[in-house]
Amino acid sequence: MSKQHVPAPITLNEMIDGVKNSISSVFTKSDVLDILNRIDVKVTEVAITESEMEELINHVRNSLGYINSDDIIDSDSVELELNGNVIEVKSIDVDTSFIEDEVEDAIRHWFDHNVF
Repeated sequence: MSKQHVPAPITLNEMIDGVKNSISSVFTKSDVLDILNRIDVKVTEVAITESEMEELINHVRNSLGYINSDDIIDSDSVELELNGNVIEVKSIDVDTSFIEDEVEDAIRHWFDHNVF
């Protein structure tokens, strides 16, 4: 099996210089340069650091601490059972979509104020 040659990545400036120094084709140099200059290349490092992740987790936990149980528990769905002199909860429905929305809001709030 033969090895294939993979060209090394080049920067946008190297592409622009290559076009400027090349022979014209169907597209003019100015057409290609215009297209290349319109490319918005953003190179980023790690999107979130470990300490930022910890801050985000703490922010979400703190936000969830303010949820009222009346917002997530469907009290109409509670099924109780009498076991001797003890009333036990047999089943209860939880509105997980409310919790999901709260987590999403907390994450978006944190990013709006800490990253962007």
